[in-house]
Amino acid sequence: MHGSLIKNFVRLSCLLFFTATLLPAETWVKVASPHFTVISNAGEKNARNVAANFERIRATLAILHPSLRVDASAQTIIVVPRDVSTFDKLMPSYRKEDDHVAGLFRAGWEHNYVIIRLDFPDFAETEVYHEYIHNLLHLNFT
Repeated sequence: MHGSLIKNFVRLSCLLFFTATLLPAETWVKVASPHFTVISNAGEKNARNVAANFERIRATLAILHPSLRVDASAQTIIVVPRDVSTFDKLMPSYRKEDDHVAGLFRAGWEHNYVIIRLDFPDFAETEVYHEYIHNLLHLNFT
């Protein structure tokens, strides 16, 4: 399973790089916040909302737990596909394994990757927080 996860995130990185040629009919936006980069085909407003949610939970945890390390040396890139069709193009093997994947997290040396589907039933800020907590756990507890 772990090898499959790494393989899928490598595939995701390559697909993001070639998004313009692989998904020519879609418009992707990139939104940068102070601590996160969001790439999405769900529009700038949705991308900004996801970035704001990540910034909000980061700030809250930094206040509640001052000793908690909240800044990674690796940049966190959040990919936000607008629907299951886009998710399937980016992560084809996950659709086959589980229809209910709403989000994934993968820590790396240079980049941390988070992918969150916007069309997932009952999508809420909790999914954003859940994925970010993976990052904090990795930073603080190896």
